[in-house]
Amino acid sequence: MKKRLINIILIMTLLFSCVPAKTVQAAPALEIRVGLTSCYYGKNQININNTKITMGYVKDRTFTAEATFTSDNGFTFKPASEYYISLNEPCATYAETLTKKKVYFQSHGKISGAVTGKGEWQVYCGPFESYMDAEEAVKKLQNSGAKKAYILGGSNYRLKLIWGTSEIIIDLDEDMEYPQFEAASKYENMGYFVDLGERVYRGRIEIGRYGKAGLTAVNIVPLEEYVYGVVASEMPEDWPEEALKAQAVCSRSYAVVKAGISSQSDGKAGYKISDSTDSQVYRGVMFEKEACTKAVDSTRGEMVYFNNKAVAAYYFSSGGGSTESSDAVWGVDLPYLMAKADAMEGSFAIKPWKLALTLTELTNRIASYSKTVGPVKDINTVRVSESGRVSLLRIMGENGSLAMQTTSIRNVLGVKGTKMTLVKYGDKPDVVSAKNSEDEKEISLKDSYVKTTAGVREISGSNGQVIVKSASNLKGYGLTAPDTPDEIWIYGIGSGHGVGMSQTGAAGMAEKGYDYKDIIEYYFTGCHVS
Repeated sequence: MKKRLINIILIMTLLFSCVPAKTVQAAPALEIRVGLTSCYYGKNQININNTKITMGYVKDRTFTAEATFTSDNGFTFKPASEYYISLNEPCATYAETLTKKKVYFQSHGKISGAVTGKGEWQVYCGPFESYMDAEEAVKKLQNSGAKKAYILGGSNYRLKLIWGTSEIIIDLDEDMEYPQFEAASKYENMGYFVDLGERVYRGRIEIGRYGKAGLTAVNIVPLEEYVYGVVASEMPEDWPEEALKAQAVCSRSYAVVKAGISSQSDGKAGYKISDSTDSQVYRGVMFEKEACTKAVDSTRGEMVYFNNKAVAAYYFSSGGGSTESSDAVWGVDLPYLMAKADAMEGSFAIKPWKLALTLTELTNRIASYSKTVGPVKDINTVRVSESGRVSLLRIMGENGSLAMQTTSIRNVLGVKGTKMTLVKYGDKPDVVSAKNSEDEKEISLKDSYVKTTAGVREISGSNGQVIVKSASNLKGYGLTAPDTPDEIWIYGIGSGHGVGMSQTGAAGMAEKGYDYKDIIEYYFTGCHVS
């Protein structure tokens, strides 16, 4: 092996000595790793439908091919948790494993080539359901000439690649790196994309188990091409161009800070960001849109900086009159993520919403989060942030009570956001206090009128609410309440966690003539784009 390595180095040295002095080798593309958890997480099987793929490894951000496989019917990946026997006879290539397979196949049953690391191939015998079966087989192998053969235990990292009558076992060495796969022929004459069936991706695909029972796919993709897919998935293509640019810069900055620039396999962790709303929505190349791609290209490389350090530029759907501070939502006080007025959404704003839940439905939702409360009897707001978002709820049940905060409120109750009001049987949600120079009295919005320059008009709302606008916020008032104590209504405005850039607010600002840097610098206090 050392001699072969020296020969390769000598050849490379000779090649580079022939390169003209002015020729500069291009730097590898900046790539990131994205867990494709929306469609390809914890699976018993994942297919690559391309007819020709190349397998290889990454070193120093450069992908190096190990072997190319062809199959008219595509390729199938499955977990391989059983026991195997390694012949412990290293092979230099996949072709060499095929030669050794022929030697042992006649007397030892199923023999497979196995890739165990960069340039490292072995021949495996198996699988065996029990260690006892493997013990019997390894003795026979050792007696027939495979003196170094030994048993490999069950593994939550091992998998197998199958196509036609061929099979390769994929195992990990001490570096804990999985091989990656790229298309070796064009997808429908469009580009070298990897087809996973439900979705198609640029770059390469890594399929691993990462210490778990099932398979998960990871996309290793150039950063800018990843952002193509994110912007097209996160913002409508017909929104103003400057809003799309703001989205591109935020998505790029978020990805780099959260995932880092990395294409190297990590068999233990797999990925740091996913393709879902847990990180950023990303659906691959077939969902890309021309206007979104243009916005990415026109802001190429630009990110959001605070004190000259790139930051995770969080964003959300609609502010409902105000954004929220990071401290109120996540308990982390970041000076560039402060609550502020969000009054420019205009026609892009999400309409006020209402969610009606019975106590039984509420009980079922709470049970998925905590089984200690029992049947729900009541729910109350405990704390509201300065922006008007509920930051703490208390659930009362037959078996006890439960405090629920921010993100859990959204996920468990199924509300669009936490800028909301709980309304129960007997409440008067439409009643407000009106004060003049002489006295103060309660007024029902439902039965009130407003005098304007255009005349007297009855107050009306959207989706059962009246929205009152102040200089720095909006507040929704429900007009009616449940007529039974077994039901709870939730009135709300806005959508999402509320931290960072409002996407509808960005669209509204762009429509009013602000450019993408203006938009970002408004939502991210003290930040700049470069």
